[in-house]
Amino acid sequence: MFANGITFDLTKVLPGTGPICDISLGNNPGYVCTPTINGLLSPFTLQNSSAGSGGTATNAAVTFNIEALAYSGLASTGTSTYNGAFSTQSAGQNIAGILSTVATPGGTVIASYSANFNGASNTQVPEPGTLGTLGIGLAALILGGIRKKSASVR
Repeated sequence: MFANGITFDLTKVLPGTGPICDISLGNNPGYVCTPTINGLLSPFTLQNSSAGSGGTATNAAVTFNIEALAYSGLASTGTSTYNGAFSTQSAGQNIAGILSTVATPGGTVIASYSANFNGASNTQVPEPGTLGTLGIGLAALILGGIRKKSASVR
């Protein structure tokens, strides 16, 4: 829960959006790819920066996207769908370097990240009062139909 009382519940981590990574292309400026984990696409999309000295990329961005439900107070009061993107910059290491590091047993990449969440526009949940009014209206229609049917049977 955030300080403003809004809670985000993670509902899905989306797959990466690039083609499968080819480490032989990992030094190329602007190269974009998604690594695989045991033959499955990972959630990460990697993108090299433009060329540094020597014509190879010197930095890479790593991103992954999620879907979440957000609500204030209790989820039963209504939720909104949000899409989120987490990203980090790997200074001094391009895609080839990142892939080599994580392929090494115990290899890790430590970096800070930023996140951005955007709400979807079509996710409004009706208020409980609206649902109650709808229920009363349906009950009145049903009772009216029953009364008409029983009056015509007599």
